[in-house]
Amino acid sequence: MGGAGGDSRVELNTASPLGRRVTFHPKNFSLQIELVNKSDSGNYFMDMTSPFGTTHTTCFRVSVFDRVRQPKLTALSAHAELRRCNVTLSCQVQDTDRVAYSWSRGASWSPATGDQQLPGHQSQLQLEITEGSKDTFYHCNASNAASWGMATIHVKTVCRFPATASSLSYCQTKGLILLLVLGLLITGTVAVHVVAGKQPKRD
Repeated sequence: MGGAGGDSRVELNTASPLGRRVTFHPKNFSLQIELVNKSDSGNYFMDMTSPFGTTHTTCFRVSVFDRVRQPKLTALSAHAELRRCNVTLSCQVQDTDRVAYSWSRGASWSPATGDQQLPGHQSQLQLEITEGSKDTFYHCNASNAASWGMATIHVKTVCRFPATASSLSYCQTKGLILLLVLGLLITGTVAVHVVAGKQPKRD
C-alpha cells in the first residue's frame, strides 16, 4: 500500500490466501477481513511510502480465537467427614484453546455483584465447606480474547454429610423425647397390670 503527493495509491495483494475476503478502507487505512477463520491468524504488513519515496513498514499481529462454548463443570471428588467436606471441581471447555479460567462463589445459581472472587486461574479448584457453610454456589468463568462462557454448581448437593444427633432439628428432637416418654408410660402401665394380676390367693 502506498501514497505519493496529493494522489494516494493503494496496492492490495489479492493473490494472498485471503483472496476476495479482504476490503481496504483508504479513509482510515483499515483492513476488513470477512468470513474469518483460525488460519487467518498471523502477521500482516502495511507499507506506506512518503512523497519523498521513503517507505515505512508496519507489522500487525492478528489472532483469531474460537468462540468459547458452555463450560462443563463437575465435581471430581467429594469427601465428607466430621462435618467438613473436601471437594475438587473441574471446569472444561471442549475444542477451544487459549482459555483462561476464573472462579467465584455466591448464594444463588446466578452470579451477583456481591459474589466472592476466588484466587487461582486453573481449570480445577480445590475447596472445603462445612455443614453450615453459606454461599456454596460456585461459578466457573471460561474466557478468551473473543468470548466467554459460565457454569455453576451447588457444592452442598455433592457433599453427603453423615447424620449426627446434634444435626437433628428441634421438632425431630421433641418427637423423639415424646416417643421415649410414651414408651416409658406404656411399660409402667403394663408392669402395674402384671403385678396386680399376681396378687396372692386368700385361704
